[in-house]
Amino acid sequence: PMKPQELIVALHKLQISKELSMKKIAEAIDTCFNDKAIFTTQVLSVVLLQLLDQNPLPTLYMRTVLLSLKLSPGLTDFVMDVILQRLISKQVWLLPTLWEGFIKCCRQTLPRSHRVLIQLPRNHLEDAVKRCPDLEPALESKGLNRAARF
Repeated sequence: PMKPQELIVALHKLQISKELSMKKIAEAIDTCFNDKAIFTTQVLSVVLLQLLDQNPLPTLYMRTVLLSLKLSPGLTDFVMDVILQRLISKQVWLLPTLWEGFIKCCRQTLPRSHRVLIQLPRNHLEDAVKRCPDLEPALESKGLNRAARF
């Protein structure tokens, strides 16, 4: 039998085709995550780490991170300290879909995400703030006031 984390990783590896849309894959992941007895906080953390090691990163990765946080808010520090940190080291801003998800994740986890945001290179932090003005305090905490940036 397949372990829960193996199922989620396999779903993320599926190739999109005429018969299998990204939406269908996302729905399958949602269906799995709805079974909270199987997809516990521990399983979700393992899934997030295993997916983070995939190369290339799965397109639905940040969606899965956000869903995991919604279902298990106790994962927030883990996501901040491990997942988002590693995404910065992987230069997440080079992957537009994942970069959008990264920014969305930072917005949803404010103010905790400030500690992650201030580690972004200045130009990428500025880009994140342009896309999501709610992140502005992270720039200010880095000593970059509006006049200094623009």
